[in-house]
Parts: sequence; structure tokens; C-alpha cells
Amino acid sequence: MQGCISSSEVLGSHPGAGRQARREDGEQGPVPRATSPDGEGRVGENRLSSRTEPRVRRDHPRREEAQTRLLTARSNMTYRDRKLAGLCPLNAVEVTRLLKALGAPRNARIYWAGGVPFGGPAALSPLASEFPYLYNKENLSLPGELEAFAEKASLLAAIDYIVCEKSDVFMPSHGGNMGHMIQGHRAFGGHRKFVTPNKRQMLPYFLDASLPESEFNRIVKELHQGSLGQPDTRKLGRDVTAYPVPECMCNSTDTGLVI
Repeated sequence: MQGCISSSEVLGSHPGAGRQARREDGEQGPVPRATSPDGEGRVGENRLSSRTEPRVRRDHPRREEAQTRLLTARSNMTYRDRKLAGLCPLNAVEVTRLLKALGAPRNARIYWAGGVPFGGPAALSPLASEFPYLYNKENLSLPGELEAFAEKASLLAAIDYIVCEKSDVFMPSHGGNMGHMIQGHRAFGGHRKFVTPNKRQMLPYFLDASLPESEFNRIVKELHQGSLGQPDTRKLGRDVTAYPVPECMCNSTDTGLVI
């Protein structure tokens, strides 16, 4: 068995980890945008022309208001609240317990995708102690093989993407663009196994020190019965990168079309 875990920049839970614009609870929704106090502009993005902006505000006033409330609420949350809401990455201990609960064998070969984990290499020690065949692109490559990509973060990310897309199982420790793209890629290629950690529902069990490990494993496995990349009912508003629309996509490169 070989699998890939994406770190989405860090492995570990830290106070700023939950402040992402994209929703991380498994549902794909509009990206929240902060608005200026007078409501006339948007922070961090180009303003629309004066001709189109009033129409956008008039058509979707409730959506704009809901997005602003969501962003403000998340910014004001305490670390513990963000953690329990499923907005923080899983740390190495949580990833290890989740993999064991889902039945990953000790001899599974795990590819760790992403940058330097929060807390340095030592942060991965709980995972490495239970799954000794833990690798990343640095310790799999030949000496000097990655030097040409040293200053090219996008190419390094592409290496991670290819390995994860080809793996038997993929699991992100946190949401993000790469995780959503791989989720959609694997779904479009035949719904290959993709584990979506049900953080919001399982974290209370992580915090319950009195819960026997066997009972914890049973609960976690039950929580993830519908989160293993199997076909799902299509819903409006979901990100097409994570939830592809096959009838609108080419199934062959031999189309004869020039785009």
C-alpha cells in the first residue's frame, strides 16, 4: 500500500492556521471577502467598474453580508474554537491516529507532500515512529536532482502533485487548492480513494483521553464511511476543481480541436 498525505503548507495546529478564505469543512462555498466600512469597495481585490458594481450589490446583498459575517466570525474565534470547528490542520499525532483507525498497515509507504512542517522535522516524529516508510521528495531524489527547481516553488509543488495523484490513497491534512485539485483529478479518473478527514466531528474524540483506542478506531472509521472518495450526489455551488462535471470535460486528448 502506498499513499500520499498533503500538508497544505504546514503540519500542525497553530493560531493562524484556520484563517483561510476557502471553507475547510468539506463543503465548497463562496470565498469570503472583507468589505470596507462604507461598503463601496473590496479589500485585497480590484474594484469593479462603476457600471457593474451596483448591480452586483443589488443582486446578492444577502450573500455579501453573509460572507462578511463569516470572515469576521472566523477572525474573532479563539484557537480552541477554530480547532473544534475543523478549521485547523491535523497535527502529526492526529494524522497518525486517523491512519491507524482507518486500517493503514505499519509497512505502508507514505509520501509526505508539502513544505517544512510547523515545528520543523521533529513535528513528524509521531507519524514516522508508527509509519517508518515515510518519505518526501527530498529524501527520494538523487543528490543534486532537485537543484534545478530550488527557486521554483511551483515546479516543486508539481512534483508533489504528480506523486499524490498517482498514489493508491490520498489524504490532505488540511484543505487548500492543491487538495481540491487532486480530489477532482482522482474523481474524474475513476473515483480513486481520497480520504477527507472529518475534522469537525472527530476532534472531540481526539480530546477524550478516557476513550479506549478500540472504541476511538470504531467511531473514526464510522465517521469516514462516506468520505473515502466514492461517487457523491452532485450539489450546486461546489467547486468544479474538487467536484468535476464529466459531461463538460474531455475524456480524450484526441479531439481534433485547437484551443
